[in-house]
Amino acid sequence: MPHNETSGQFIVAHESGSVGSETDPDALEHAITYMQNNWTSAYVTHWVGDGGRIVQTAPVGEMSWGCGPTGNSKAFAQVELARTNNKAKFQKDYKAYIWLLRLLADEAGVSKQLDASGNGVKTHEWISYAYREVDHVDPYGYLAQMGVSRAQFVHDIQYGVQ
Repeated sequence: MPHNETSGQFIVAHESGSVGSETDPDALEHAITYMQNNWTSAYVTHWVGDGGRIVQTAPVGEMSWGCGPTGNSKAFAQVELARTNNKAKFQKDYKAYIWLLRLLADEAGVSKQLDASGNGVKTHEWISYAYREVDHVDPYGYLAQMGVSRAQFVHDIQYGVQ
């Protein structure tokens, strides 16, 4: 990857959007392999999946390709959540996802108020609506399918998973 530093204003929360991957026992590995093979058009700094496993795929603070030109240039880190249809595995994934997003916010020195004004943790949806360069609205749809409301996600980013 090119070594272009970002302004470090955002931590971007994604979910893979790989419909159909929910039943793939190797969904996390397949998603990472896809990004490694397509890094010029789709690449993030971290992946979470496979029962709470965290994989760093690129350095933080450097440009990755996950949310359009403006979002990419402002993202200290971008974190993808791999899909599963296993509720127990999802709970582990979600807990690790929240933990990582909060940790990265601390490392970047940005707010944990999700999708609020200013620097902080943003969803891909927020980036899409703010800059109108991409049309993705993740991770809310997948989280809702797995029983996590917007309000719960906002709370968990702010305070952690209880």
